[in-house]
Amino acid sequence: MLYALFYAVTLLSAVYDFSDSSLKKRFRMKSLFMTAIILFIIGTVLAAVTPVFSLLLLGRLIQGVGTGIALPLMFNITMEQVPEEKLGVMMGTASLITAMAPAVGPSLGGFIVNHFGWRIVFILLCLHAGSNCFPVSAFTSSLHWDKDVP
Repeated sequence: MLYALFYAVTLLSAVYDFSDSSLKKRFRMKSLFMTAIILFIIGTVLAAVTPVFSLLLLGRLIQGVGTGIALPLMFNITMEQVPEEKLGVMMGTASLITAMAPAVGPSLGGFIVNHFGWRIVFILLCLHAGSNCFPVSAFTSSLHWDKDVP
C-alpha cells in the first residue's frame, strides 16, 4: 500500500508538470500559484487528520496536484521575474531546493516520525505552506505576474 501511495503522488505530480504550460496560458501566474499552495494545504490537512489509509492516499494525491502545479511554476516565475544578472544564482538556488528534497527528506522524515509520530510531518508541512501563503498574496503585488500571458 505504501508503494501505491508513493507512485500515485509521483504520477500526479508528473502529469501536472506536463500540463503546466496549458494552465499558464489560461490562468494568471499568481492565481495558479495560490491555487497550488491551497491544494497542497488541503491535501496536507486531510492527510494529517485522517483515520483511514484511503483518505491519507487522497490527501497525498491532492498534495501531488498542488506540487505538480507549483514546482514548474516556480521556475517560470524565476525566469520571468528575476533580473538577467541574478538569474544564474536564483535558478541554482531553485534547483538546489528541488535536488535537496529527495536527498534530505527521507532521513529527516524518518527522524521526525521515529521521535514524534507520522502526523507531525503533515502538521509541520501545513504550518510551513500556510506561513508562505500570506506573504505570497500580500507582498507580491509589485511583481508583473498579474499580466496575462500572450
